[in-house]
This record gives sequence, structure tokens and C-alpha cells, in this order.
Amino acid sequence: MFPIITTILLWVLIVGVLWYVLTQLVSKKALARIGIIILLLIIILAFFNPNDTFGGTWWNLLSLPLKPLGLGIVLLGFSLREGMKKVKGNLVMIAFLVLLIGSTPLFAAALGQWAAANINQNATTEERLPPSTIVVLARGTTKISLVPSREVQLTEKGDRLLATSQAYAQETFFGRQPLVIISSGRRPGIPLEQPNVIEANDVRVILNRSFNIPLPQLIAETSGVDVRTSAEAVVKILQEKNLQNQPITLIASGLEMRRAIGTFSQLNIKSIFPRPTDFTSGNVKPVNLKNIVVEDLVPNVDSLVLTSRIVDEYFVRVYYFLRGWQGSINDCCYGGL
Repeated sequence: MFPIITTILLWVLIVGVLWYVLTQLVSKKALARIGIIILLLIIILAFFNPNDTFGGTWWNLLSLPLKPLGLGIVLLGFSLREGMKKVKGNLVMIAFLVLLIGSTPLFAAALGQWAAANINQNATTEERLPPSTIVVLARGTTKISLVPSREVQLTEKGDRLLATSQAYAQETFFGRQPLVIISSGRRPGIPLEQPNVIEANDVRVILNRSFNIPLPQLIAETSGVDVRTSAEAVVKILQEKNLQNQPITLIASGLEMRRAIGTFSQLNIKSIFPRPTDFTSGNVKPVNLKNIVVEDLVPNVDSLVLTSRIVDEYFVRVYYFLRGWQGSINDCCYGGL
């Protein structure tokens, strides 16, 4: 802890000294222009390299004021700066409402159902459907525990692996043995020389040992770090196996499923069975919008986390749209969306 505090204080001292020198040598107008140029460069870097450590950090920082918690903090900060009497409490009231509504289970549930609306799971054991390759976007489904040492465990997103085993069982029910492509690259924060650094390799072992899917049917795609890079790598594998014209069963988070389908569609995968999972996270209690109880109106942290996730997903969809990474999602799915 002491070295961390020392490092932080040292950086504060360095930045403070540099700022003092600049304010003495450069006019405020020139400093403002320099600041704007630097900010624009950071935004451009974050836009084109969101998975880079530097770009990703700034992307999270710049988007923070657009999320419930960040917006509430910003509004409270402005109110403190201007003084309560001057702004007549308006900013405080807005910040209060943002945090209150964003952390209410009823609002989070309604927003979540709207975000994931009309995603159909069309593949059932009663239907004779075309053969499909199973693709699971597995990033974040496992983690490395500290106790017991370096044991691989499932996270709250681990139900994607159960959905994968169910999809495989459905294919074998019809006498088929589909390939299962597991897409998940390097775990963040783990040095390359450490074991378990590539998540797809661990998921492959779990699907084999715990869900009895044969190893020869499991392909680990180890470069995907988000939906786009996973889709690009998976499509490359499908092309190498001459499977690009066959349907795929796509297993992903319910919140990101529409974006995932649009991404694969833009890469010319036109036949997709969507199997969405983990619509919510943490300890968010399911809310029946037709039978609301008092508990659904009591704010909690988990609901605020879910609301933030949904808002963040919408911003990512806008980003994908701006990058031209979204194709049509209505014509590529069995049963439509």
C-alpha cells in the first residue's frame, strides 16, 4: 500500500510542477487550445483503439458522465461549484432523481426488457432445423480464483456454457456432431507468461470435462477481445472449414445479442439461431411488470449496476454503428427479431 501511495503522491507532485511551469510560460488561451487538441487526440485514439489499454481507459473515463452514477456525480459537482442558492438546488434534484430512478429495480427491469425485446430462441428439439455450427462468445464466463490457487471458476456469465451444452445436445439429438467455436482471448491484467491467460482454452477444458462435449468438436478462438474481434476471428475459422454458408447458433449475453447478430450479419453470416443468456447480472431480482410489489420500488446497488450496463450497451451500439460494423438483423435470424 505504501509504495502505491508514494507513487500517486509523486505523480501529483510532477503534474503540479509541470502545470505551474506551463501557467507561467504560456497564456491561458494557449493552454486551453493545447488542452482541446490533446482531448481531441485522446478521443480519436479511444475511438479507433477501444481495446488498447490507454484508449480503453480514456473511453471509460470520457463515457462516465453519460452513465447514471457518473452523471449524478457531475451534477452534484457542478452544484457544489456554483453554490446551492445560485442554482436553487436544481442540479442536486436532477442528480438525486438520476441515482434514485437508475437504482430502482422496476426501472432497471423495464429498461432491460426493452433493451432485449423480441429476441427469440427459435431452435427447439421439436423442430427439424438445418445443421449449425455453435458459436459462444465466452469472454468473462470464467475467472481465476486466488483461493484455491489459480483455480478456474465460472462467473455470473457462466450460464453461456450451460446454453452451449444444451445447444450441442440438441444437435446430437438429430444425430449431428457440430463444431463448437469458443471465442475469448487474453484475460485482462494477466501477464502473457502466466498460465490461464487465454480464457478460451480454459472454457474448452470445462466444456469437455464438465459438459462432456468431445475435444475434437471444440475449437478455441483465442484472439477475440470484444464482439467485433470475436466475430472477425470466428468468420475466418468458418471460412477455413468451409462452413460460412451454413447457419450458426450464436450464444451471447441477452443485452449484447442484437449487436452480436448485426456484427456477424455485416460479416456475411446470414443464417443465425440466437440463444441469448444472462439478461441481468449480480443479485437483481426478476421483476414482473404486471405484478409490481413494494420491493420493486426500493433502490439497490445491483439495479444501478444493471441500468449502467444497459446504458453502456446502447452507447456501444452507437459506436458500432458509427464504425459501420452493424448489418441487418431482421433477415439473418430464424424467426426474425
